[in-house]
Amino acid sequence: QPQPDGTYAITLPMNGPMYTIAVDDGGPVVASVFSNPGEFLGKKIGIAGDRKTVDEYAAIISKVTGKTVKYNQVPVEVFASFPFPGADDLAYMFDFFARGNHNQDQALTKRLNPNVLSFEEWAGRNKDKF
Repeated sequence: QPQPDGTYAITLPMNGPMYTIAVDDGGPVVASVFSNPGEFLGKKIGIAGDRKTVDEYAAIISKVTGKTVKYNQVPVEVFASFPFPGADDLAYMFDFFARGNHNQDQALTKRLNPNVLSFEEWAGRNKDKF
């Protein structure tokens, strides 16, 4: 969101690192899983291209866009009260992420899709969309 001082803010209820993956990187991972049923049948896997704090994501966006982007952390309850559809669902999803109950495996993701992008690589390729 643009701020009155000309900077931008990412407002989320996160207090720790968060996994990300580019949408385009998921398909090749799934194709690799389907191509190897003996290894993955009946297993649950978590995929991730990167893992950073929101402050780190904001710094990367600042670097690639030349705009000052800051992280504005808010409590889950505050985010849930924002006046847009799904704010409460998103708030509790981010709360789940912050609790760290995940099994994302960046090394496995990279093995399944050697071309998976880091967030910085993805942001650099998409800087005109920010």
